[in-house]
Amino acid sequence: MLLVQASFRQEVSKAAVCYLHSRRYYFVIWELAPGESRNYFYSDTIPFDSVPSYKGHAVKYSYKITVGTSRVQGQSKLLRLPVRILVLKGIGGIEQFLSKQENSHNPFLEDSTPKTSLLDLAVDVLTTITSRRNSHVYNIVSNRGTVGRFCLFKSAYRIGEEIVGSFDFSDSLIICLKFSVVLQSEEHIPENSRNPSKSSSEVTYSSFTSVQENCLHTKKTHLVLPIPFTACPEFVSDLVCLKWRLHFEFTLASSPLPAGASPVQLTTPYTDIATWQGPSDIDVETMIWDLPIKMIATNPLHASSISMHRTSSAIVF
Repeated sequence: MLLVQASFRQEVSKAAVCYLHSRRYYFVIWELAPGESRNYFYSDTIPFDSVPSYKGHAVKYSYKITVGTSRVQGQSKLLRLPVRILVLKGIGGIEQFLSKQENSHNPFLEDSTPKTSLLDLAVDVLTTITSRRNSHVYNIVSNRGTVGRFCLFKSAYRIGEEIVGSFDFSDSLIICLKFSVVLQSEEHIPENSRNPSKSSSEVTYSSFTSVQENCLHTKKTHLVLPIPFTACPEFVSDLVCLKWRLHFEFTLASSPLPAGASPVQLTTPYTDIATWQGPSDIDVETMIWDLPIKMIATNPLHASSISMHRTSSAIVF
């Protein structure tokens, strides 16, 4: 039996079962001799419109497979096995389209076309969505002028990928001293789902990976931001809407550098060796920029290969 629970983390008593699959009985009377063992296989189909496994600030979706056993004149015991669900939106419509094509084949002709599994179809969809097409270039501009340009090679990413981008400060009018980039999730809770007894904001942000760099006198640089496999792909449900973004913070010089603060000052004639003493005090200001990105699921085989959860459990009578 497969069930999914949705709960508000502020109050555990509000947990509710959102989806409950029909029970399946594999055996009723089962007798084992000493040293004897039997294996049974269980399979189930999860609806395409399900929500992924998610643990946020206010909402949590968890999937569990419940196994029940009992003995004669003994107590019944239940074992709940947690499983992680990754959802890829739109895969259901593609499967229905392919099934209609298979039904339209001539029944009197032998069909030599190999059947595509649902996993292979999902991997193809993931590859198509996250493939690199055109680079996206963004101009970073403050109220005083141009800071630089940022290039992102694609806007859709799979869980476990690396976000690669480049900065260009060649034609900047404002001196950038330092920048930081943080991968953040946005948890949007609709007003009708919030707890009226507690003051909670509409959006809650969670930070995952980050990178920062001092970039004074830097013309060009790049960033590599890994996406953890534990992240949840974006989704929308009745209780929560999850989105992703890149949060940028730029530390800008609010005034020109002091006179004589040249980065190149030769100490030895006719050599390429140079030293520079930076100014002790610089007036700075901070500029913030948020860039939305698309985050989708990944191959479940890749996600489960590094999972730290236990893959086996036992019931002891």
